[in-house]
Amino acid sequence: MSVIVVAYMRCMSAMQGTVHAMVVDHARTVRREPGCIRFMPYVEHGDEDVVVVLEEYRSESDFQSHLAANHSRAFNRAIASLVVGGKSTLTHLRSLEAARP
Repeated sequence: MSVIVVAYMRCMSAMQGTVHAMVVDHARTVRREPGCIRFMPYVEHGDEDVVVVLEEYRSESDFQSHLAANHSRAFNRAIASLVVGGKSTLTHLRSLEAARP
């Protein structure tokens, strides 16, 4: 079963353009990871300081490889001073349909 994660981050004042560009560049790199199915960045309607990334990986191992990848670690270090709380917040999802007979 695939791993689905939603990442949320709020840009610090005046950092919106920088964070948006970084997230878009990071998305292009992540999509080339072997286990990545989907990595789609969005902004919240009405509040573009809030960035939401929908992520899907083939397995937990692929997700952990993504987190450990040099480009992901570098991205997380780079956004630390640009987003509220210094990092994104991750929410793991599971399908209600997959659990139903």
